[in-house]
Amino acid sequence: MSGTSEPRVLAFERVCKLFGETVALWQVSFTLHRGELMAITGGNGSGKSTLLRVAAFLLKPTSGTVSAFEETRPTPAVKRRIGLLGHASFLYEDLSVEENLKFYAALYALGREAEERVARVLAEVGAEDFRHRPVRALSHGMRKKASLARALLADPDLLLLDEPFSGLDRESIERVRALMRQWRERGKALLVTTHQAEFLEGIADGEIVLDRGRVVARRRLALSPSAEIATLAPSPTADV
Repeated sequence: MSGTSEPRVLAFERVCKLFGETVALWQVSFTLHRGELMAITGGNGSGKSTLLRVAAFLLKPTSGTVSAFEETRPTPAVKRRIGLLGHASFLYEDLSVEENLKFYAALYALGREAEERVARVLAEVGAEDFRHRPVRALSHGMRKKASLARALLADPDLLLLDEPFSGLDRESIERVRALMRQWRERGKALLVTTHQAEFLEGIADGEIVLDRGRVVARRRLALSPSAEIATLAPSPTADV
């Protein structure tokens, strides 16, 4: 979708993912480069979350190739460069937000950087006020911020964000939008699934629309906001 000369960060080549006879993704191909933000949109059950889990190497594709940083295997070095915000928070319920982040900082072997990094991501996402609160006591919006802080902790080069605006108030949405702009300017690549595509207008380079696991449309956004959406004929094979 992009004519950028920046290095390629993520690539899907004719990726299919089946669960039994159910098609979750079918012949999905795209590339994401350094400093780009790609929106993945579509209705419930369209395959957005599955696509993100495949991109994070949490699910193995049935066929096709996924590469991150030109690697097709999820080596520790590759996994450390990927930050995932998914439906699951990956946070321990009985630990405070700060305790969770310190645990992950140790897991990422951040060493002497850990304390500064924890403080920075808490401030970045606006989670300082509830840093000492146990995760089980957080509201949905607070939990989303804490999960985002965890995803940012290792300073990843590729951010995979699943419905990052869900459950957030308007002020928090604007904060996340501003952060996305900053991350792009710092050269990070972002793949963002959402059913609220309007929140990505003006900050995303492009949009891929999924329907029943198939790419049915693509369009440019940030580089050409008024571009017409191009509808693609769905594959006649494999029904959901």
